[in-house]
Amino acid sequence: MVWIEPLTLKIVRRLKFRGSGELRVKNTYSDFTMLAGKLPMATVSKMYNGAGDFLGTVKYKNVNSNTGLKDSLFSPSNK
Repeated sequence: MVWIEPLTLKIVRRLKFRGSGELRVKNTYSDFTMLAGKLPMATVSKMYNGAGDFLGTVKYKNVNSNTGLKDSLFSPSNK
């Protein structure tokens, strides 16, 4: 399951379940920055296990888009 804020389209939470329906992991996303002025990207992600115990945090700093990569790298003809 994914929670998206309807006005901003920010992904704020994600739940993953086992085949049995038991909650396996919960991720929360916060501290958003706008990539290329258009795309909201969370710079902080926190992870919890199915019991709600905190597992860890991932933080991104100095996030930039389109820095130094040629557009041709993403062309279907290069695959």
